[in-house]
Amino acid sequence: MKLRKFKTNVFAGINKQKLEFEDGLNVILGKNEAGKSTIINAIYALLFKEAKIRLNYSEDREFKNRFFPYPDGDHIHGLLEFEIDNKNYLIEKKWSREEPYQYLEFPDGRRIENEKKLKNEKRKLLKFNKGTYKNIVFTRQRGIKSSIKRIIESDEVVTTINNFLRKAVMELDGVSIDKLNKKIDNEINDLLKKWDINNNRPSNTDRDVHNPYQMGYGLIYEAYINKEKIAMEMEESKKLEKDYEERTKILKELRDERKSINERIEKLSEIEDDIFLRGNLEAELDSLYDKSERIKKINRKWPVVKNELAKEKNKLVEYEKELKKLKNKKIKAKKQNELKKIKEKINKIEDKKKKIVELKSEKNSYKKIDKNDLAELRKYKNNISKAEASLEAAKLLAKINFSSSKNIKVQRGINDKEILDGDENIKANGYLRIITDNIDIEIESAEIDFEKLNEEYKKNKKYYDNSLDKLSVKNLSKAEDRYEKLKNINSKIKNIKDSINEILENDSYKDLKAKIENFSFEEVESLENINKNIENLRENKISDLKLNIKTKKEKIKDWKEEFDNYDLLMDKLGDMRSEIKTREEKLQNLAELPEEFETAAEFKKELTKLRKNKEVLDNKYNIKREKLLQLENQLGDNSYEELKKIYEEKKRIYNILVNKAKKVIKIKNTINKKLNEMDENSLEPLVESFSKKLNILTENNYKSIEIEDDFEIKIKNQNNKNLPANLDLLSYGTYDAVALALRFSVFENLFANSPSFIVLDDCLVNLDPERRKKAINLINKFQNRYQIIFSTCSPQIAKDLGGNIIKL
Repeated sequence: MKLRKFKTNVFAGINKQKLEFEDGLNVILGKNEAGKSTIINAIYALLFKEAKIRLNYSEDREFKNRFFPYPDGDHIHGLLEFEIDNKNYLIEKKWSREEPYQYLEFPDGRRIENEKKLKNEKRKLLKFNKGTYKNIVFTRQRGIKSSIKRIIESDEVVTTINNFLRKAVMELDGVSIDKLNKKIDNEINDLLKKWDINNNRPSNTDRDVHNPYQMGYGLIYEAYINKEKIAMEMEESKKLEKDYEERTKILKELRDERKSINERIEKLSEIEDDIFLRGNLEAELDSLYDKSERIKKINRKWPVVKNELAKEKNKLVEYEKELKKLKNKKIKAKKQNELKKIKEKINKIEDKKKKIVELKSEKNSYKKIDKNDLAELRKYKNNISKAEASLEAAKLLAKINFSSSKNIKVQRGINDKEILDGDENIKANGYLRIITDNIDIEIESAEIDFEKLNEEYKKNKKYYDNSLDKLSVKNLSKAEDRYEKLKNINSKIKNIKDSINEILENDSYKDLKAKIENFSFEEVESLENINKNIENLRENKISDLKLNIKTKKEKIKDWKEEFDNYDLLMDKLGDMRSEIKTREEKLQNLAELPEEFETAAEFKKELTKLRKNKEVLDNKYNIKREKLLQLENQLGDNSYEELKKIYEEKKRIYNILVNKAKKVIKIKNTINKKLNEMDENSLEPLVESFSKKLNILTENNYKSIEIEDDFEIKIKNQNNKNLPANLDLLSYGTYDAVALALRFSVFENLFANSPSFIVLDDCLVNLDPERRKKAINLINKFQNRYQIIFSTCSPQIAKDLGGNIIKL
């Protein structure tokens, strides 16, 4: 990975800053407080710090305090372009609490903004984790020793450089492994006694919260039981509180319903007597109104009905005459339809008779063949096949190696003689005869009687050929085809004759011809139309008219029975009007029926229903109130919400202990793994690289370097005298030389196969001129493989280094 461009609008104390980096050495030159370290911190933050600032995280609070503009800046910004495998990537971030944004842009222009996806893609690109870059790539020169200690203590980094720091990691900077293991075992026992961490449950599943251990258990088991006990109390409390709440709600609804129904009953009871009396009067009035209206209608309709009845009687006579005419037409049409059907039958029969004549003509064109003929042919054919099969099963093979005769004849099996052409293998079935000028050789298979088979074959072949000639066919297959054709023609003739009989049914062809011989067909209305007209006249006109006449006669009869005659109708109407007036006067002095009721009966029904409902409600309310009082006594001292807070605290403690146990187990497994991987030469590559670089920087004053198991560095000069083991006791110049050599050695061991950049702060300031020159040479050699970002406030050091100088 190589850096290409850095840009920021605002970050800490710098604004509108833009830097471009090249391959090899890049020197950032600027006075103290010019922003060199700020730029390095901004690059690190672009790679590893999320854009969203969360002030409930101490790390985010520290980041905000260090880099947000003072006093009230609400955001900072940065953009970094970098190169991996000759492809350019870009990452831009705005760090903020309210409106953060960030994205990673790929060489093809794609962008990722989602934090989780961005992290995953960045991890693939950088290859190493955040800790590796923090402790090795970005660490300050003076902090190299503490950086190495952090590497030892950081699982995140150890996994990437354990090839050369295994032993140092295991010793943990001088801590005894035995003591550490013992401490870890005690910690695990205190946490996990009686607890199955893999399945996250008690070791004995029968000793759960319902049957807990009384002693001899660990902290996690105790925290789990405490948590589950509260969970049980919560469940019970939740159930009781929910039940209490539901019952209280129901009781309130019942109380409101009782109040509403009582008010309603009181209101209706005040007018109950008047409404009942009003109901009786209104019922009588409704009856009088109905009778009065009925008499008025009868008065209007009586003469009209009488007149209509006379007209309908006349109309009925006309319809009956029309019906008689239609019936006569129907008889004539029916006769003609029957004769048409007979004619159609005769036409069909004549067509079929023509077809029979054609089939008989076709049949006569074939020579007759029957089942016996076919059976005889098949018998001869089978006998021939059997003889051939027997000969086929007894194969013979011969070869004439030498003969003075040029004319050699061969007879193979039942075949005729043939002239042999050249030297060849002679194959035959069952029988072989070779004839030359000098000899006549016959060879028969011992497995068959060739003479008998040959005779049988020729006899059956002769019969077979004679039968084919007799029937005028070439082979058995042709004979079978002719037989099937004749059989098919006979079947067709029979089927046609059967169909003629089906058409005739029980009649004779001669009788049918006689029926239509002298009949003259003429155009008549269809029987279907005639039937339709008859049905329409009978069902829709005559039937309806008769029903109307009957109804009107019955109406007039009923009116006469009730009123004697038409003139007495108006007298009865006057009597009714007098009765209506009397009852209407009584109604005026009674209370009005409420608008929601249409009748007094509805009023009475509603009042009765309300009184019954009140009685039921009173009983139900008393029962519910008694049960609520009983439930109230069951509620505990703590509410569900209070128990929930207690449970969350118990759960938090339980989770802390479980996570702690997992971490302790992970530490123990890591230590055991590292102990197994450990070898005596684990630091040799680092020692060799460190020695070469230190000799260069110290002008070969130190001939050997040893890194002890506790990671104490021992450096010997030309006189075999050890320098102080604590690097802090060295001179500034020697310290910087040692630190730079160690820094480069660790870096190139880690990034041996991955081109990367390294950040160096002003690491040459304490070196004497000669050592500075050596260090610059080392840096210049190092830049051939890696990109170096060097920060300094010294123009002279920048000039001596060369490379791409970036002035701030």
